[in-house]
Amino acid sequence: MLAFVVNGGQPDRRVILLEQLLQKLGYIIARRDTVKSLVGDPELKAQKDSLALIPVTETSNISIAQVVDLANRLKGHGFIIHVADDISPGDYKALVRTGAADSVGWDSATREIYDICRRQQGRGAQSRSHGTPEGSPHTVISFVSTGGGAGNTTMAIETGVYLASLKGKDARRVAVIDLDFQRSVMCDYLNLSPRLDMAEFIRNPQRLDDYMLDIFASKHHSGLDLFASEDSKLDYGTIDGSSIFSLLDQLSERYDTVLLDMPRYWTAWLDRILMNSDFVFVTGQYSVPAVKKVAFELKHLRNLKIGPEKVGVIINGCQRTLLGSVIRKSDVDSVLASQRIFYVQQDTSFTLECVNIGSSLIEAKPTHGICRDIKKIAEAVRAVGAQVTW
Repeated sequence: MLAFVVNGGQPDRRVILLEQLLQKLGYIIARRDTVKSLVGDPELKAQKDSLALIPVTETSNISIAQVVDLANRLKGHGFIIHVADDISPGDYKALVRTGAADSVGWDSATREIYDICRRQQGRGAQSRSHGTPEGSPHTVISFVSTGGGAGNTTMAIETGVYLASLKGKDARRVAVIDLDFQRSVMCDYLNLSPRLDMAEFIRNPQRLDDYMLDIFASKHHSGLDLFASEDSKLDYGTIDGSSIFSLLDQLSERYDTVLLDMPRYWTAWLDRILMNSDFVFVTGQYSVPAVKKVAFELKHLRNLKIGPEKVGVIINGCQRTLLGSVIRKSDVDSVLASQRIFYVQQDTSFTLECVNIGSSLIEAKPTHGICRDIKKIAEAVRAVGAQVTW
């Protein structure tokens, strides 16, 4: 594997240390003087899993526009790591949106570059084996909301971010798709732009391939790929279920874990998705009316012959005592007897803060109580075995 390092022709002790790190990670260093010299570089084009390290130092003259342009050209061939002390939120967003670059600060460069390289190497190995490490099944997990504000989208996203951030032997390719093609808010939660064009896909579903999936994917820096639509007036009556299953089939072939954020309305093809999911989470709020809606949804799943071993219940917005136990937990347990229940505690101020800045809860403060609860859900997903057939 080659690592192209733009050094501006001037030696820098910090850059030398990063080169030594890359060498320890198995890369062969290839130095270049400018970002422009990398555009069209035959060695770079010849590599499938190459890395480009672009450190911004006192003597370098590198614009973020050059880096973004190179990242757009590099898609499918490698990944860029931009190192700088200062980068504006807008520039960082433009860089990450390419799906082929990330930016790190000098203070944390060694640790973050190590993590990024390991993640990229893990993905490269998965890609060479058709996206699946040996013995790792493709799994499709559905998250079903029982009402507005139940936190269904948040649970799907945060589970995806956690799983996509795993490294080493636990590394996996993870995607989340919002099946609400009219009013999706998924990308807003992570400050990304939705890119899934369902109208275009429905017109010509046979065109769907890896290239089109790349176009439709909104890339999060954790490694999670999100598939969500812009707000639209799409008529669901025009959607053929076979088109949806074709999309899901492509996703489940490409990714190790596909998380589905199910819409709150019913269509003819939703039941088939639920029946063929490897596991279903039913999400509800911590209140008596919400728990009744959860019970109603569980009855519907039983009517679809989905056994309790494939179903989990998420009760969101719980209150806990000073000792950590869930208040009135026995009341919920009695109503949802024999169900596997995941209690997620309420943390309104922290959740609202993350939503407003477009940050993942898991990444912002992984030791928070709500994050520990979400991790239990993610670990349950990791334990699911695949059975899906569309």
